[in-house]
Amino acid sequence: MLVDEGRLAWDEPVQTYLPQFRLQDPQISAQVTVRDLITMRTGLPRHDWLWMESPFSRVELVERLRYLESSAGTPRAISVQQSDRHDSGSHRGSHHA
Repeated sequence: MLVDEGRLAWDEPVQTYLPQFRLQDPQISAQVTVRDLITMRTGLPRHDWLWMESPFSRVELVERLRYLESSAGTPRAISVQQSDRHDSGSHRGSHHA
């Protein structure tokens, strides 16, 4: 696992690894950690329509995150369930997001 290998840290900002990662608010974008993404604590509500059978590439999907409205003012303010099932393998890209 990347964490065990020291290549990734749970509490490091996502932008450390994926500089183009942006949400609507630049300050929140800079605060969101890898752990926040994994535990669905970014404040983004479900946006299944964005990725399900999407014609967009993984890179395009990450770029479009900046246009999605947040349901929380700051990361970790609330935990929003992104999916009814945890099917991470079906939409996992070559990078995080």
